[in-house]
Amino acid sequence: TVNAVLLTLWGSTVNFANGFTNANAALTFDDGNTAVFTGSGTITPTAAITFGHLQINAASSVTLAGNIAVKSNWINLGGTLIPGTNTVTFNGIASQTISRTGGETFYGLTCNSTGPLIFSNDVTITNTLTMTAGNININSNTLTVGNSAGATLSRAAGIAYGGTFRRWFPVAAI
Repeated sequence: TVNAVLLTLWGSTVNFANGFTNANAALTFDDGNTAVFTGSGTITPTAAITFGHLQINAASSVTLAGNIAVKSNWINLGGTLIPGTNTVTFNGIASQTISRTGGETFYGLTCNSTGPLIFSNDVTITNTLTMTAGNININSNTLTVGNSAGATLSRAAGIAYGGTFRRWFPVAAI
């Protein structure tokens, strides 16, 4: 549990061998900082958590127990994300990248950035894709919304371009 003010210099790396809980006040890492998850654990954002770069190392397992935000890049080096029923919001002021060899799966993803959100690999969103601001560059990969069941696409602004877009619809809608 984080119960103190965490001050880091721009370009710092903070390693988490387990998950952590942010219980009191919003916690924001600068967009030049990297939070590296080196083991298995749960991120519990009782109060808001905004990461700069978020990295999941190989053989690590990160479970989300609430919504989080990322201001820079999402880098998964072969670990496991267990998204639960939570949303990851990408809200950077420049280009952001999602990378995981073999593809990454989110329950909910919100694109609310000024630069494009760029996929280095396939991305699956099992429940809700929200496009608030900014574009999504699929980058010759596949963006899948849903996974054998209908999923929600909510768009206020932005486009998805440069790859394959696949969407599941509920049977009742067809």
